[in-house]
Amino acid sequence: KQWYQRRVRGFNKAGGDKEQNWVAEVPENGDPYKDWLGDKEDKKKEKVAKNELQRLKNISKQVKLKSEAINQNVKQVHKSTASLGKFQEKSKEEKKAKEKGKHKKFAPVTGDASSEKEKSLALISKISNSSVSVNKE
Repeated sequence: KQWYQRRVRGFNKAGGDKEQNWVAEVPENGDPYKDWLGDKEDKKKEKVAKNELQRLKNISKQVKLKSEAINQNVKQVHKSTASLGKFQEKSKEEKKAKEKGKHKKFAPVTGDASSEKEKSLALISKISNSSVSVNKE
């Protein structure tokens, strides 16, 4: 008698399933002429295909996250130099770094005096009508 360990769970479990499950229970209201074993095998194949698809998606996500992390590190290294990476060579895949943050737009210094007057009057009326106590002297 030769002894061997058959996998109950995990990889290569499906091969042992055929030896063990050679008969299938048919429910009382089920069709007796339906291939219940074949249905079970089809469901198993669908699960395996779904798991394989998810595994491939996970691998692609991982690769994408790694490449994004590398690009972020490269940008940080460029900014950490005194010249902010202006004189450093860029690789072929490296994109131009975008400056993050808000850029304040200032009103033009020269131009329409009436718009400046309207803004000033609006600010004065807002301060004078506010319920907050302001030193108005």
